[in-house]
Amino acid sequence: MAAIAAVMTSCDTNSGDSYSTLNVGEYNLITDLEDASAPAQVSSSAYAMKLNWSKYCIDMSTSDVVINNQKISFETDTMTLNTKYLVLEGSNDYIGMWTFSHKENIGKGAEVTNLDATITPGVFNVNNLYIPGVNSTTANAGYRLIMGYDLNSRYHVQTFWPLCYYVGKSYVSGASTHSTSNTAYRVEMDFEKKIARVVVYYPEFSKEDKDVPKAFIFEEIPVSFDHNSYYLDAAAPKTTVLGEKDGVTAVVENEKYKCKNFSFRITSSDLTEASIQYEIDGKSIVFTGCSIIKASK
Repeated sequence: MAAIAAVMTSCDTNSGDSYSTLNVGEYNLITDLEDASAPAQVSSSAYAMKLNWSKYCIDMSTSDVVINNQKISFETDTMTLNTKYLVLEGSNDYIGMWTFSHKENIGKGAEVTNLDATITPGVFNVNNLYIPGVNSTTANAGYRLIMGYDLNSRYHVQTFWPLCYYVGKSYVSGASTHSTSNTAYRVEMDFEKKIARVVVYYPEFSKEDKDVPKAFIFEEIPVSFDHNSYYLDAAAPKTTVLGEKDGVTAVVENEKYKCKNFSFRITSSDLTEASIQYEIDGKSIVFTGCSIIKASK
């Protein structure tokens, strides 16, 4: 993808302008800027945005950012809204997204600084493979608010989703080597139970091997935190595969495919890029990918 256009306009609102509203639910990863030993926190909140399409401006508010069990509310002054387009590589299709930012304090009710945000519909979603027990997420394929900001000069807040699909490149090593862009990963985290499930869609070990199941399911993976992020590690997660039982599509155990040494790490400050590594069937897998469509680097 390549960014081919950006529109920026002044932001002087008046009566008769055309408005729309957008409400999105996001999770917040909260980092303590003063205590380097404090692990990151996670809470969910709703962000309400009022967009002025006549002047390309935006106002935002939220009433339920929770930090250390305390609820914080704020609204912002009006900010300039910028439009960007990403043309999808190899086609004439494109997606439009909106960005807004402000370095100085823009908050009312709380201090909000170093705000940087993108509203994008370019969210990956794999919904063309039925897996029993794995709920469809078609309804989640709406707008993402990829936003970071500093709150009250004490905390950095970065939005993310606890259920994302990652698309990218997988590298397989073993008796031979192989790379593929066909494999996708669904990472689903339960922050109350602090466990995760990872679904591997269309794993591929070589062009010749046609017997690999269409999906692996890794479960009961602990969710852990360091100061800046969350991560997943499991020496031997519960592993099942997509197969058949009594002639019906089912999730089944398969002794040949047992995952070992699974790890998941966030690799970008906006929490959209990740790396995944594990071993299965004598192969070592290394994956790097992203949960949203971005311009190529």
